[in-house]
Amino acid sequence: MENNPDQVPTNTEKKRSQEQAPEIGSPPPPQSDNQEPRENPVLAAPVKRPGPSPRELYRIPTSPLKGKYEFLQVIGAGGAGVIYKAKQNPLGRIVAIKMVHSHIVSPTSLMRFEKEAKTISTLSHPNIITIHDFGVSEDEQPYMVMDYMEGVSLSDYIKEQGRLSIDETCDYAIQICDGLSHAHKKGILHRDLKPNNLMLVKLETGEYHVKILDFGLAKLLHGDEEEDQKDHLTKTGETVGTPAYMSPEQVMGKGLDQRTDIYSLGCVIYNCLTGSPPFLGETKMETMLMHLNNPPTPVNEKLGEELLDPYFDRILLKL
Repeated sequence: MENNPDQVPTNTEKKRSQEQAPEIGSPPPPQSDNQEPRENPVLAAPVKRPGPSPRELYRIPTSPLKGKYEFLQVIGAGGAGVIYKAKQNPLGRIVAIKMVHSHIVSPTSLMRFEKEAKTISTLSHPNIITIHDFGVSEDEQPYMVMDYMEGVSLSDYIKEQGRLSIDETCDYAIQICDGLSHAHKKGILHRDLKPNNLMLVKLETGEYHVKILDFGLAKLLHGDEEEDQKDHLTKTGETVGTPAYMSPEQVMGKGLDQRTDIYSLGCVIYNCLTGSPPFLGETKMETMLMHLNNPPTPVNEKLGEELLDPYFDRILLKL
């Protein structure tokens, strides 16, 4: 799921490594007293009307959510919300709390947040992040409480490694498939699968365990197809999905099923093997149209070497 999928890079930006924002549970970067947290692209969204100042947005809340949680520090931030490390009382359990900025809350965004919390809370699988609680704070901020995890995003890991081996890629792909299969059996789509939404948690064995994050764009498979199309592009112009990993059906605003996640997984696998997604245009719209009109370059051709069995390469391009 990375070449900054939420903002398609220019030719100049493609030539340099891209900075990724911290994921849920990732250790925060060192910050001075006057430095605000880096923006988290997972939460980034356009805001039309002015809101609180950056210092007000990223402050540690004094409201303890009815005494249930003690906020410890900011671990991720964006235009639409902030993720905090917190302690759950009286258990003392360390959790991550995702809160949406109150100044952008609308019936649509609130409905989307409630949908996210309700759908994810029905999922129970080793490869999907666990949701413990959700609700609305005293100052009308929707929040969701989830596992706090120490790990690295697949996006950052690919950036560090350049590209991954076939064995490692297949290991992660199998784990992602297991998690998606569980969600699909419950009629739930992810709709925004990308390296930035996949966390690698290191086990005692030294191997990585994959956790799927942010079902914020999840959609019940049996939902109304017309509603899917309305959700495709919000009134604020926000694209639902990430252009570099969107399925053609998402681009066209059609009704979606499990195949949209399978297509996105194919883009993730391609990124693992080559170090970049199959399509990157000059703009978001150009990238989206490439999914409709352009065949991806085969992995072996892109790398200039016979990394994959040609049969496997063809299978990957069919995803």
